[in-house]
Amino acid sequence: MLNAANALHVSGAGKTRYVAERCAAVLRTLTLRANFLHPQEAMHGELSSVHRGDAVLLMSASGNSPELVELASCCRARHATVLAITLSPQNPLIDSSNYTVSIPLATQGTDTIVPTMASISLMLIGDALCSAIAGEAEVDINAIAEGHPAGTFFTEKGSPK
Repeated sequence: MLNAANALHVSGAGKTRYVAERCAAVLRTLTLRANFLHPQEAMHGELSSVHRGDAVLLMSASGNSPELVELASCCRARHATVLAITLSPQNPLIDSSNYTVSIPLATQGTDTIVPTMASISLMLIGDALCSAIAGEAEVDINAIAEGHPAGTFFTEKGSPK
C-alpha cells in the first residue's frame, strides 16, 4: 500500500511528532518521496500537499489527539490512504483511518514519569515499517550513496563509494 503511493506524508503530535519526523527522514534517505506533515500546519494550508493516491501515516500513542483525527478525515476526503499506528486498541484515530496497526503498550511502569515506553515503542514500529518498505521498494544503492556525500556507511559496507 505505501510503496504504491505517489508520496508518503508522516505525521504525529506531541512527542510522537519527533518519531514521525525521524520516520519521514529515514524514508527520504532511501530516496522515497516522504515528508513530515505537521498536523496543525496541515489545517492551515499544508493539507494542499496531500493528493489523490498519496499515503498518510499517522503515529499516535493514544490515538486520541483531535488534530490527528481531523487530519485523517481531511486526508481521506482528499482520496489519500490513511494508515494509523497507535499503542491503544480502540481510539478515534483508528475509526478515522483506512488501515491501522495497533500494538497495545505494556504499562509505562511506576519508576518514571517520563513517557519513554510510548516513544520507544512507536520508534521501533516506525523502524520496522521503514525496513519493510525498503525491502519492497526498488531502492537504488547508488542513488542512496549519492545522497550521502559526507557519510561513511557505504564505504564501510563496501558499496559504491
